[in-house]
Amino acid sequence: MSKMHFYLRERVDRIKAKVEAELKYEKTLTKGQKIVLTSGVLFLYWIILSSSFELFSILIGLVISLGVSIFTYELFTKDIRSKGHLIERILSFSLIYIPELIFIYVFRLIEANVNVAKHVIFMDINPGIVKIKTDLRSDMGVTVLANLITLTPGTLTLDVKKTLEGNILYVHWIDVKTFSSERAGNLIKGGLDTWLERIFW
Repeated sequence: MSKMHFYLRERVDRIKAKVEAELKYEKTLTKGQKIVLTSGVLFLYWIILSSSFELFSILIGLVISLGVSIFTYELFTKDIRSKGHLIERILSFSLIYIPELIFIYVFRLIEANVNVAKHVIFMDINPGIVKIKTDLRSDMGVTVLANLITLTPGTLTLDVKKTLEGNILYVHWIDVKTFSSERAGNLIKGGLDTWLERIFW
């Protein structure tokens, strides 16, 4: 068989894999469910941040959360995995996924700050641009990952390229420790994309 045949077969397989991934994570939430999910999450964070259980404060929180969610529900829910019951999703996002991600990221920030300080003190840097792959396919998921990498001291996301297999990020790294793209990706991402895959497709 010719090289062209193998090339076309490979392209068809990649397109098939992309379609299967999109069908697997197909969004099934209705507009009403998206609004309820968004307002529920916003209201829970209103309660946490205000630390007030007075009737007036709760009513204001409900009105503001509902008002904001009517205009912004698509921003928060269009790339969210939609499996499971709506109430289960609200509780999972508010009480497990988002706090867990914040907790993990805080430790990553502390570790990165210590490493950067060490490199600055000892003038021991080996900067370079590395190419890392992520299985996240949604725009929101990749954007959150790219921003988390950029906010971590010592790394800066320069570009994102979409491919049929997933998304590729080009990251400037202050201390390139390996020439392996896969290992570099694991070190830079630090498992953040694995946690984000629980929220975004």
